Amino acid sequence: METSLAKRIKEGTPTPGSEAALRRQIEAFQQRQPSYGEMTGDLAAGTRPQIPEIERQLAMLGPLQSISFRGVGVQGWDVYESKFANGISVCRILLAADGKVSGLLFQWGP
Repeated sequence: METSLAKRIKEGTPTPGSEAALRRQIEAFQQRQPSYGEMTGDLAAGTRPQIPEIERQLAMLGPLQSISFRGVGVQGWDVYESKFANGISVCRILLAADGKVSGLLFQWGP
């Protein structure tokens, strides 16, 4: 597994499906209908208390315009820059073996 991660980091290869999963999560939050079914149980539980802030930030950013892959972090998270009408967010996403989102982090930008 470590060899696979090292290779992904070196080659800058995203996990298959991570961009689509990120896009679905952003769209679900923007529609005020978080996609808990696509998250692991632990992530869903940890996300629930954060919903008001996530929705507030995404509302301020406006419509999603594009998502660009930036690389693979040292812990295996795929890093994307999401551009919105009113700013950007650096997004980190981690998928479990079953394809569910096991980690999701938004870093709000200008």
